[in-house]
Amino acid sequence: MIRLRGALAALSIAVVCVIGPAQAQFSFKAAFTCPNQAEVEKRLTQYITVDYWSPGQRTIWQVKDVTDIKFGPIRTGQIGKHVTAQGVQRDACPVRVEYSFLVVKNNGSRETTKMGDGKTHRFFRDDFNDWQMVIQTP
Repeated sequence: MIRLRGALAALSIAVVCVIGPAQAQFSFKAAFTCPNQAEVEKRLTQYITVDYWSPGQRTIWQVKDVTDIKFGPIRTGQIGKHVTAQGVQRDACPVRVEYSFLVVKNNGSRETTKMGDGKTHRFFRDDFNDWQMVIQTP
């Protein structure tokens, strides 16, 4: 048993010496999976409240609040690839989901907006492992 440990230690040292300590590190990357309902809802809520209704848009359209966000069930498709604006290829999952939200304007008027019907949302992970999304146009 002691000889086996010695041989493994010698082999480890040889590997580090030949390929260098930085390259001798091993990493395991989990298989890409589609987001679940909660992850889709979290990212879409951010899209609606921060990206779609940005502070500038809220000022232009006199929007006081965006609230009462409701989601239908998600439907995922076959995992494929998405190319980011920077030209990086990422695994991506197509998702179909319908959702609505209430827009309350500064003058007190309220209107419900429905989105997602017939649209495909491509979900992918960024460099920080956070979900990102783009909406494909037909």
